[in-house]
Amino acid sequence: MTPDELTARYGPLKQLTSGAVRTVLAMRTATRAIVMLHHFDGPPDDPSRDLLLLLPHLPTEKRQRVVEQLDVNGQPVLVTKMLHDFTTLEEWLTGLGDSPAVKPVPPP
Repeated sequence: MTPDELTARYGPLKQLTSGAVRTVLAMRTATRAIVMLHHFDGPPDDPSRDLLLLLPHLPTEKRQRVVEQLDVNGQPVLVTKMLHDFTTLEEWLTGLGDSPAVKPVPPP
């Protein structure tokens, strides 16, 4: 896929993060749904690409948030539904940004 084809499918709205994984808020042209585009801009041996290896191991509820994985001129782009409380893709994939589980308090 070319960058122009990506832009035709997902119109970019606002860049949210930069770095090895650049995240952009976008609108899917066909449905007008808001999505997030996570661009892996580094070279093929960039360690950030190891994050893609986590995708098959995600819990079901997270896996259902992944729309598609694309190749844009040799660079991976992960498309997800809108991720609320998003900080970075790494934190979302590894669970580092998840709220800690609330443990029930035992009765006295």
